[in-house]
Amino acid sequence: MRHSLQTLVSGLMVVFAIALISGCVTQGYDLPKAGTNIERTNDATAVEAAVEDMLRGGNLNRVPGVSLMAGAKVAVAEDGFAYQGFTMTQGKLLRYHSPAEDGSSRIVAGEMHFEDQLGRRATVLYHADYRFADGGIVIREANAAPLYSVFPEATMFIVPSQAVMNLGGRIPQTHVQLVEFMANNAVTWANSNAIPSGNQDYVAFVFLADRVSPSAELVVKISANRNDLGGYAKASRYLDIKGWRIGIVA
Repeated sequence: MRHSLQTLVSGLMVVFAIALISGCVTQGYDLPKAGTNIERTNDATAVEAAVEDMLRGGNLNRVPGVSLMAGAKVAVAEDGFAYQGFTMTQGKLLRYHSPAEDGSSRIVAGEMHFEDQLGRRATVLYHADYRFADGGIVIREANAAPLYSVFPEATMFIVPSQAVMNLGGRIPQTHVQLVEFMANNAVTWANSNAIPSGNQDYVAFVFLADRVSPSAELVVKISANRNDLGGYAKASRYLDIKGWRIGIVA
């Protein structure tokens, strides 16, 4: 489809709908209202580090003083994804509770926020039940799951079709390679002289920086009206890489 760059940019729309948010179940976590400030303790910080280690496929060897009880109920790691290349940028404690019947026990819940070099972001909600024993911390139960974004940030790359054709079918095989290709070949707005004049062939890539639910629907449309949700979407194609979506339209 042949378009001038200005027409293509002004006519592209991104429609994002959440049919169902299937994040970590919060029932039973007794989480406080948003904005509640909970004082962080050393044991809560250690357990957060243990949950992060398990998310990354570790066995707690890197977390001094923390261990798993024999037969502990643990559902933390994700299938086929261990937050490779992601750095934890923020940890937020949402609950810290000591049951009255057992002063040596603690229950915590919190959020962990991650980001990688591409600007991709992810949030994890976790819950852990543990006790103090033999000078350390013994985890009896730990659960974690993605907390998906309801308002993901979208970035659009406008790439000349010729750059895509030059790949000769050798499409980048990883998310990192694909985003680097988009960024390296996209038309830049920084210099108006660099924007091709007249009608050209382009491919628009819409990249969501935030991880979204499997039940979320991303729709990339071309429309003559930028103020409504109508438009043409039949030519759009989509990639879902562990919850990070990319919409593609020529």
